[in-house]
Amino acid sequence: MNKKATVRITLQSDLCVGSGYSYAGVIDSDVTADRYGIPYIPARRLKGCMREAAEMISAVLQSDAISELFGKRGQKVPGKLCMENARIRNYSAIVAAMERSDFLKNYNRECVLQQFTSVRAQTRMDENGIAMDNTLRFIRVVNQISPLNTTNQSENLVFYAEVIYPEEYENDLAMIAKATRSIGINRNRGLGNICCELDVSGAKVVSTAKVSVREETAPVEIRYTLLNESPLMINQSSDNVSETYIPGRRILGALAEKYLSIRGNSAEDTTFRDLFLNGEVTQFLNAYIMNAHGERCIPVPGYINRLKKSGKLVNFERIHEAEESGAYSVTGGNQPKKLSGKYCTISRDEAHEVCIQETGRQLTYHHRHQHGDNDVQLYSHLEITEGQRFAGVIRTSAAYQELVISLLEQGFRIGKSRSAEYGKCTICDIASREAVQNILDVKAEDDILVSLSAPAVFTLAGQETVQYEQVYNLLAKDIGIEGKVGPAHRNPDGTNPFGIIDSKLIHGYQSIWNLHRTPVAAVSEGSVFVYHMERDAQINRHAMVGSMQLEGYGEIHVEKMSDLPYHMKEHAIVTDDMANQEVPQELRTLKERIERKRHLESRMNSIRESRVQSILHPISASALGRITLMLREAREYSQVPEKQYENYKKRIESIKTDRVKRQALKYAQACDPGKLGEFADQWSTIALEGLICQKYLKKQEGVQI
Repeated sequence: MNKKATVRITLQSDLCVGSGYSYAGVIDSDVTADRYGIPYIPARRLKGCMREAAEMISAVLQSDAISELFGKRGQKVPGKLCMENARIRNYSAIVAAMERSDFLKNYNRECVLQQFTSVRAQTRMDENGIAMDNTLRFIRVVNQISPLNTTNQSENLVFYAEVIYPEEYENDLAMIAKATRSIGINRNRGLGNICCELDVSGAKVVSTAKVSVREETAPVEIRYTLLNESPLMINQSSDNVSETYIPGRRILGALAEKYLSIRGNSAEDTTFRDLFLNGEVTQFLNAYIMNAHGERCIPVPGYINRLKKSGKLVNFERIHEAEESGAYSVTGGNQPKKLSGKYCTISRDEAHEVCIQETGRQLTYHHRHQHGDNDVQLYSHLEITEGQRFAGVIRTSAAYQELVISLLEQGFRIGKSRSAEYGKCTICDIASREAVQNILDVKAEDDILVSLSAPAVFTLAGQETVQYEQVYNLLAKDIGIEGKVGPAHRNPDGTNPFGIIDSKLIHGYQSIWNLHRTPVAAVSEGSVFVYHMERDAQINRHAMVGSMQLEGYGEIHVEKMSDLPYHMKEHAIVTDDMANQEVPQELRTLKERIERKRHLESRMNSIRESRVQSILHPISASALGRITLMLREAREYSQVPEKQYENYKKRIESIKTDRVKRQALKYAQACDPGKLGEFADQWSTIALEGLICQKYLKKQEGVQI
């Protein structure tokens, strides 16, 4: 039996969990942070450090605890410990508040990140203790102290990671968590000290209830909205590049795993065969990105192109008509371009507006320690960004409707590295209805466009084929218009447009055998076939064609040529501005800190102005260095700003040169905490900024420092 609990990570020092990114001349090693600027600890890093700790204390663990929790290297199934990214307290509430208010309009990612982090400089020293040339590096670290504390007392920043584990290894996992004492970059040089604990106070048993099968046989269609709470790596043809949608075969596999996890269920059940093996009963359609109106998009059909220069959307299948009428000319480099990798919705009204949508992806860096070797392998993942909504469809019998819905409601993890950092998906909305055919009436002499909304696999004599003529005829047979259409090619007079076809290989993996599947040749999504009708017919817009329909292959989209104009209107999504609503206290505190930092920067800018810098200009570089040292020593004298300031003035009074003393006192008066109001506690920071600025100005003027 599995349990769900929380791992709590409290920072005991500043932390740098490197993201792999750097900014030339500013930051050489950056931290991991989400798109809002809130830092987090990736589950893969945390899990790797916990495994290291487990191997160090293996003598006090159960003999099989490490292999059961973390898995064995090279085994076909992962370990049973499933972990999520570690987030700050109330992360979901903070993000929700940012989304529904105007916070993101006023404060960008960098503003938020600066509240949680600071930048450190480090350099390499030679054997004489002298800094070596060209070794200065800047590293961003997550501050040990939380910026969200609402009290006057400092509080360490705490991260929380949800974990799922076998109940019998709970004590082992608790000991492993306690033994995990450091994480991140430079953890042997003072960074990354943590206190890690397994919190079981709110632990829950992860259980599934068996749902009975009904006796109804009518076909139903279950539509659901999927939210990926973690990034997704849905890789098929490439190990490091994710697809931009969730294939139906991945949904199938995830639900099959859920079904078999229920006690009493078996792969030999008739229910299992009908749901997960029989494509005539069930089809798992691909889950595609949703637009802002909550509509399921489809891959952009190949006939929708964008003109290179004007940017307008056009129907490529009618471009010859536009050329004849003078509405289009290829001269000037205004060629039509395919919208590969993008998705769209096409309205069913007379306007046939097209709304273009893209799936957000991000590049994330990882490193792998080779077992038994000190070498480190750096690699990257181009993954689907978390927090996006995908719409999927499952067509099945009414007998299994309640069972499928119950499996969906539990949520699941899919894709690569789903036991750590990736793959967590939850279902937001589920709606089921009777499956009704959407019939399109076509007449003789009509031209129809049949576009593939998913890859399709066509077989002839037991072999896959992507040859245009063969696929053209097989598709006509599947949609019921065989013998009712004219020739596949365009006639010499141009009255019968031709299709657009592309092919691809479908890859897969058999985890039970730890082997790759044999690649299958398929016709790519977006491919278009044009038929000239010689007889009246009725076509089901929602038909599935080809083979492998169980896994979502062969979904089509049908339109009449006469309904689609040459110039296609693009519908821009316009979201209404959200009214300011009550936000959590943590967000108000963050907002106040950002505003205070802005005001402080404004005050520091005034210190950099020439009228203030003119006070320091007569002072030599060496004297500026001594005054700066006095300021640093005064900061350590007391924690009270007023006492620091008085000590600083006393130190200046000890300067023997009257001219230097007079100018230094005049500058100190400009930084008097009594004149700085709410920034009184920052007087030394403001004063130090002016001194450092003057040193650099003298350096630019050629003065020896």
